[in-house]
Amino acid sequence: NRTNIREIFPNFDLFVFGGVNFEPYRAKFKELIGADIPSIELYPASEGFIAFQNSQEDDGLLLNVDSGIYFEFIKAD
Repeated sequence: NRTNIREIFPNFDLFVFGGVNFEPYRAKFKELIGADIPSIELYPASEGFIAFQNSQEDDGLLLNVDSGIYFEFIKAD
C-alpha cells in the first residue's frame, strides 16, 4: 500500500528546484508525487538568488539584476 505525495498533500501543485539538473529525476518525481505538476527553476548562490525561471513555456532563466548583487561581465574574446 504505497502512498504518493499528492495523497498526503493534496494541494501540492508547484515544485521549486535549483542547483541541480532536474531532467534526469523528472520521471521519478512524477511517480513519487502522483501527478505531473508545474516546476520552477531557481539559481540560488551564497551571494543571493542569481536567476529564476519566469515562464512555464521557456526553460531559460531570467537574471535577477535588481537585488543588490554585483555582476561583472567580461568579453570572452
